[in-house]
Amino acid sequence: SGREKDSTMLAMQATSTLIRGLVSTPLGQVHYCDHRPSSSSPPPVAGILLPLICLHMSPRSTDEYLEAGRLLAASGRRVIAIDEPGYGLSDNPSKPCNLHDIADGVVKVADELGIARFHVAGSLMGALTSLSLASRYPDRACALVATHLYFWPEDQVAKAKEEAA
Repeated sequence: SGREKDSTMLAMQATSTLIRGLVSTPLGQVHYCDHRPSSSSPPPVAGILLPLICLHMSPRSTDEYLEAGRLLAASGRRVIAIDEPGYGLSDNPSKPCNLHDIADGVVKVADELGIARFHVAGSLMGALTSLSLASRYPDRACALVATHLYFWPEDQVAKAKEEAA
């Protein structure tokens, strides 16, 4: 019911802290939501509960990870959701960019927040950015969760184009 959901949300807010901020990157200001465990949250097990950086699908924003961030922070994990350039409260890219450029901006956010090693999760476009980040920064990204991936075999693409013509 609505009352149960309200009480659950209040309990989550009481056991985690949300800090919002902006980091300057070569593509412009990037917005993040940093869900931090409170002092009453369970202590992380050494090396297991590395911070989790979350990258949203297009055309979403950090709102995609709002509830999960609160729940995970309440259980002791730090969760940072990032608005990719051009989405949410981040600036539109200041120049043409690709997934590698966006991934470099994610590392810049991690650096500014003092996070040396982390897990990364992404959905759709965020999954592709996460793959770029994890493959180019294996010493930083210790694990990857990619959701909503899709693959279109070339023969299926050709067939769809043929049918559309």
